[in-house]
Amino acid sequence: MPVQAPTEFELIINQKAARQVGVRLPSALIARADDVIE
Repeated sequence: MPVQAPTEFELIINQKAARQVGVRLPSALIARADDVIE
């Protein structure tokens, strides 16, 4: 059985959900995200 590894990843951040659970995200991480959901 052949094995394939992903070659590309997407980073999507949901800031509203992070705030609701009390997680503070560093601005450097938000800057690197492919998509940020307010």
